[in-house]
Amino acid sequence: MSFVTIRDKTYKVKKNILNLRNKRITTFDEISGLNNLPFLAHLDLSNNHIAEIRGLDNFPNLVHLDLSNNAITDITGLQNLPNLVFLDLSGNNITQITGLENLKRLRILKLNRNVIREITGLDSLKDLMTLFLEQNQINEITGLENIHKLNAIYLNGNSISEIKGVDHLRNLKRLDIGKVGKIPRDQIKEVQKAGVFTKDQRYYESRAFRIFIWLLISAIVCDLIISAIIVAGFQWGIQAFWPMFGTLLIPFLIGVPIFYCIVKEEYW
Repeated sequence: MSFVTIRDKTYKVKKNILNLRNKRITTFDEISGLNNLPFLAHLDLSNNHIAEIRGLDNFPNLVHLDLSNNAITDITGLQNLPNLVFLDLSGNNITQITGLENLKRLRILKLNRNVIREITGLDSLKDLMTLFLEQNQINEITGLENIHKLNAIYLNGNSISEIKGVDHLRNLKRLDIGKVGKIPRDQIKEVQKAGVFTKDQRYYESRAFRIFIWLLISAIVCDLIISAIIVAGFQWGIQAFWPMFGTLLIPFLIGVPIFYCIVKEEYW
């Protein structure tokens, strides 16, 4: 069985999968034996301290690469991964989308939680189907004109105020813009007419409100049930039901508004 060594500790490759998640790796040089795994299909290097992508020149069969939650600033060192299908670079310090030109078979690209200001460098990714760009600093939707297979775009947490640049994406089925600025309703309707499912800020506001109403109704129903039990308890001479009622009612009255605030913060 193949394996790699990091600081004298051995990690085995199982079914062409190597999991090096959260191993305090700072450079690829720390991974002894990595270059001897040309058959590797799945490599997880997430939650480490890697600042530069190096040492991935000998992985012709790699289809899944996870480099999320590291310290990467530039996308480099991926030019020799012709069969890569899934790439996760979320949670880094990337400012520009570059270095992906040779990933012709890439279908899923995750670039959430970076500092990207502009959508560029994706023209050659003809097979790209799902693009995650949540929580960046993007102002407008551009650079997607030639990615005709794209069917889902996630742009939560950006600064986009209008929907442009998606008219030509005939396969687009989902556009998630929930945590962006207020989008004009007519633009959202126009996109929806083309069969695209959208999630804008209003969707999340409505969802939070529905959850609040559901909790409120649940609290009322529970209190009615408890009240019925209390009445029955008094009729039966059981006085111990009253403290139980107060104990249960107070958490409901306090908890429902707090939970609503949490839901608002989560989805807005």
